Amino acid sequence: MRDDLFDFSPQRLALVPSNDLLFLNRPGSIFVLRISFEVSVCAEPPFKNGLAALCFRMLMEGTKSRTALEIAQALDDLGCEWNLFGQSLQIACLSRFQNQLLELVGDILQNSSFEKKRFKKLKTEILEDLKRNYEESENEAFEILRRHVFFGTKAHAHPLGTVREIQSLSHEELLEFRDRYLGPANLRFYVAGSVDLQSLQRDLSHSLFGLRHVEAHKPDLMIQTDAQQNDRLFVYRKRQQSVLCMGHSGVTRHHPDAVALKVGDQVFGSGNGLNSRLSRRLREELGLCYSVSGDIMSSAGRWPGMMQMSIGTAGSTVEQAVSEMLGCLQSFLEYGPTEAETEDTKSYLLGSQCFLVETCGSLVQLLREMDVFSLSEDFMRQERQKLIGISASEVRDAWRRHVSVQRLAFVLVGTVCPSGFSKANRKELLGL
Repeated sequence: MRDDLFDFSPQRLALVPSNDLLFLNRPGSIFVLRISFEVSVCAEPPFKNGLAALCFRMLMEGTKSRTALEIAQALDDLGCEWNLFGQSLQIACLSRFQNQLLELVGDILQNSSFEKKRFKKLKTEILEDLKRNYEESENEAFEILRRHVFFGTKAHAHPLGTVREIQSLSHEELLEFRDRYLGPANLRFYVAGSVDLQSLQRDLSHSLFGLRHVEAHKPDLMIQTDAQQNDRLFVYRKRQQSVLCMGHSGVTRHHPDAVALKVGDQVFGSGNGLNSRLSRRLREELGLCYSVSGDIMSSAGRWPGMMQMSIGTAGSTVEQAVSEMLGCLQSFLEYGPTEAETEDTKSYLLGSQCFLVETCGSLVQLLREMDVFSLSEDFMRQERQKLIGISASEVRDAWRRHVSVQRLAFVLVGTVCPSGFSKANRKELLGL
């Protein structure tokens, strides 16, 4: 694979007022813009989880001159692909439509109406999405586990909020939060593609110029938790299959041990097909499940994720599944991966890195990571070199540093409560 694929020379362009843009030039016909609202859940008032995400999503609910439908139609007319995820808006279009897109972005940023009627409609949509998400037992078990593990910390809050707290939000609280935080000081811009830099700088600066001056918010990246006490929680749901999740707090996306932990993830529980230890033992050899997984890096981000394992199995085989999964984990911590497993995984990860730089959309994600974590321009090359040189013993040692059988908390969603599990209140645990 060509090493020059991983050379980055992003430019930082100054925007007026008091903002900047991280841009990476890539020849071609595509232009991708990502706008990130850098106000995390820790800025939300007590018991108002979901306010930050709702505030940002209101930008697409209409302006003084365009309805929400007209905004969507204007994006469609430009051939744009766009997504709202968390507190980021990402838009891709052909480079020749750059000016028209930036004019539309300027209208969205400066003239969003934040109408009460649209606020109520958006609240209803978010509530329905959250409730629908929890109908899946695996989603429900994972969310209960996450909230339990990070209880008492800022990471306990859900990025999109909880049903109970979103229901309590008023339009007045939304406007107050907007006036305090939604402005240039808390917006970040990332662009990848072939664009006219001069007009990009001019048009985005114009888009920001009319916005109110707001309080700058810097998310706290330090999360300390001792919340897990090896608790075993059972939630009754009438289901054909029981879902079990177990885990404890993990590491951030760019922790010094991240590369070694990723290699361990693939060998232990997140490899494709039946290639992982968990899949071979629980599915292929014992036939206890259709799918089983375990890793520490998949949920890692700005805040620590979780070391997590999950399985769907029959109610009658839950105790056997727990025993076998813990046995696999204990063995992996004791002996680590084999040299052959390590080399095979390294080859797979090195080959798959090209997908991280394949599109302009994936490049803006890398630009955001560089910005958030203050990474150097050659961080991808450094990561590749670290991956090439990693040994099986280094993978084992990294897992030993960050993974512990004794720290695991358990959440079981199903019809039968096994010995050692305590019945828990589902609505309370999920914020319903």
